[in-house]
Amino acid sequence: MAESKHTPGEWEPIFQNKKAFGVRTRDGYLFFSVQPSRYGGQDERYKDEVAEHIANLHLIAASPDMLDACEEALCCFTEPGPVADMLVAAIAKAKGETDG
Repeated sequence: MAESKHTPGEWEPIFQNKKAFGVRTRDGYLFFSVQPSRYGGQDERYKDEVAEHIANLHLIAASPDMLDACEEALCCFTEPGPVADMLVAAIAKAKGETDG
């Protein structure tokens, strides 16, 4: 596998006023931000959307570790098979080496 060009982990979810905000990389880059004021106050209309956004932030923050784990796991396979194919596809998707 080619060396990945993504920002190296550790990534962490960032919250502002207990609301999902974005992900910060170890070099301080912040992305996947949302205006927390959109979810103002205790408005129940956005409760599920906020929970989903928080879950997405955790998933994004874990992505460098998951990519590393997939690449390490792929080394354990000596023959093609469905799990190896899934790993290859996930790695390619993470690296932007697919059309979709």
